[in-house]
Order: sequence, then C-alpha cells, then structure tokens
Amino acid sequence: MILNNESDTIKFAKEYSNKIKSGDIICLVGDLGAGKTTFAKHFLYTLGVKDDIVSPTFNYVKEYNIENDNINKIYHFDVYRIKSNEQLQEIGFYDYIYDKNAISLIEWADNIIDEIPENAKWLKIRIIDENKREIIEE
Repeated sequence: MILNNESDTIKFAKEYSNKIKSGDIICLVGDLGAGKTTFAKHFLYTLGVKDDIVSPTFNYVKEYNIENDNINKIYHFDVYRIKSNEQLQEIGFYDYIYDKNAISLIEWADNIIDEIPENAKWLKIRIIDENKREIIEE
C-alpha cells in the first residue's frame, strides 16, 4: 500500500487497528526516517492512548494503559540499540511480549528477529520519496 502523506498514514493506522487483538505483536521495520514512529503514534492514538507518544529509544520500552474492550496495555519498544539477548532479558522483553492482555509494538524488530515469536505481524515501511512511503503487511 502506498501512503502519500501523513493523512494516509493516519487512515492506515486506524484501519490496521481494527485487525488487532489482545496478545498481538506488531513488528515495524524500515530505514531511519521511514515513518515507524509516525505510524506507531497514530496507531496508539487510535487504540486510545492519551499520552504524548515518542519512540522509547533510550529506555527501550514505554508502557501505556488503555481502556479498550479487550486490550489493557500497550508495550511500545524501540530495540534499535539492543545488542544481546541479555539486554532483552534485563528489560523484561519476554514477559511483555507474552502478555495476552496487551499489544506489543516493536520498532526496529528486524534487529532482534530471532527473538520474535512466529505469530508476530510484520509491517515493513519503505521510503519512496520525502513524503511518500510504501507499507507492506506480512
């Protein structure tokens, strides 16, 4: 799917949120500046997050409580700086991603591909030009 601007990203995030259920793991992949955090922000707002959303680059994970029929929490990860399985264990990654009452959203998930469960949903974002992106669901 081609996203021509941020309005298209907002629309896609709303549509995508309708496909998600508690326990899902969403993996975001794309080059620096591709729009992973932009998508994440609009996706999280659609699900009911009221907080200001920024990528959790330096603390690795941000936890959001939401009031949704079947989802209680969202765990938003940025694993760009993760270099080892031990670092994932230190931040409680495995406890978070197996929480059946939550959604896990992981930016730079390809950096830890061997640690991602097989049932994860993947969104690959490719830069076409300054404003235009291609997003591929896998």
